[in-house]
Formats: sequence, C-alpha cells, structure tokens
Amino acid sequence: QARSVELRNSDAADLTPLAQMKELQCIALSFSRVRDISPLAELPNVDEIYLEGTDVEDLAPLRNLSKLEMLWLDSTPVVDLSPLHGLQNLKWLKLRDTQLTKQEVERLRAALPDCKIVYSQRKTESRK
Repeated sequence: QARSVELRNSDAADLTPLAQMKELQCIALSFSRVRDISPLAELPNVDEIYLEGTDVEDLAPLRNLSKLEMLWLDSTPVVDLSPLHGLQNLKWLKLRDTQLTKQEVERLRAALPDCKIVYSQRKTESRK
C-alpha cells in the first residue's frame, strides 16, 4: 500500500477515498482545492500533513492523529488550534501568513512545549 499521497496544486477536493488507505504516513495537499479534511481522521499512521494554501479551516479531524509530527498550515484560514493541543508527538508546525492571533499560538506553545512553531501574522493584519 502507498505510504504517501501527493495532491499538491491539484483540483482534488474530496478526500473520501483516502480514508481507506490506513497505511498512509504523508499527505501533501498544498495549494489544492481541499476544504474538508474529515476523511483524514480515519488515518492513524499519518505523521506528516501539508495543507498550506488550502481553504481548510477546521482542524478537528486531526484531533486523534497521535502519530502526527509535522503539519504545514501556512496561508490557510485556520483560526482555532485547540484540536492540536493533545498531539504530543507534533514536532514541527508552520503557521505563517494566517489569521491566527498571537494568543492562540501561545496557548498551543504552552500545550506542546516540544513543538517548533513557525508563526507570523498576515502582513495586512499586522499593520492595523
């Protein structure tokens, strides 16, 4: 079975077929049309997910992905990081050019002190 799926820069929007691929470890969806990542909740072995440049807002499907180590969320509309608070294996998180507040990021840093978080606000937001 495949251990990685590369759908970067694609028109892929429906991830339902991925839910059957239980051995997946790496999912690259950057700059695709993906919005709903709920099928990813069925993938217990995933340790890398790339979502930058997507319209993904809801991270709740990632809540129980205990093996997740790397997550890229640059340039997404995510505003709530609370679903990630219990992911103790998360080691690397990219949050550049998002709408997240510094307070939201600091709460996650407190919950996951071993996670390297790369964060910056959208340039338009920081000039207000």
